[in-house]
Order: sequence, then structure tokens, then C-alpha cells
Amino acid sequence: MNSVTNKVKDFLLKLYLLPANSSTRLAMSVRNRIFPEYLHLRGLVLAIHNFRSKGEFGKTILDIGCFEGNTTLFFLKELKDVNVIGFEASSQSYRQAVTTTEKYNAIKIENYALSDFLRND
Repeated sequence: MNSVTNKVKDFLLKLYLLPANSSTRLAMSVRNRIFPEYLHLRGLVLAIHNFRSKGEFGKTILDIGCFEGNTTLFFLKELKDVNVIGFEASSQSYRQAVTTTEKYNAIKIENYALSDFLRND
């Protein structure tokens, strides 16, 4: 979808949820039922906002396995004043992620795989 369609959709959703917005949990529950594809990301953003409000959060988000950069962009737009580093091992997805995020100075995309073990060659 294009950005105008997304903005209209967001506006209509906010208008629809206006009565539910007195309760953040209720509003998120309804929103997640309408847009289940973002359920995990919205929950993560809520948790990050919670950490930030307690002063327990830095300014850099690592998006490991950023695929084509859409989640990287999502984090930047939702969290505003952060830097996001996306890691993507696939060369094709990496190139698309760079294209998707190229106009945002707060995003850097790296063509690396990250793991919990060290390879000894």
C-alpha cells in the first residue's frame, strides 16, 4: 500500500478506536485484531516505550534479520529519536533493505549474519 492509503487507514482506525483509547491495553488489543501482521512489533514497541520511561534504554536498536528493511523503518518511525542498525545476511534482501531505508540517516544496514557462536576457521 502507498503511504497516503496507510495514513487514511491509520486515521480511520484512530477515529474508530477513540472510545477504547481510555485504556491503552484495550486499544492495543483491538488494533492487534485488526492488523495482526504487526502484533509482535507493536508489543515490542510498547515494551521499549515502557523501558524508556524508566530510563533503562539506549538510543540504538539492532534489527537482526531485517529482511528488506521494513521492520527497521517501523522501529525508526515508532520510536522516533533512535538509531537503527539492521543486519541481513542475504545479499538480495540486504540490497532491498538499503534501498528501502536509504533516505533515513538514522538507519544503517549491514550485510552480516549474527549468531550466538564463534566460527573458528
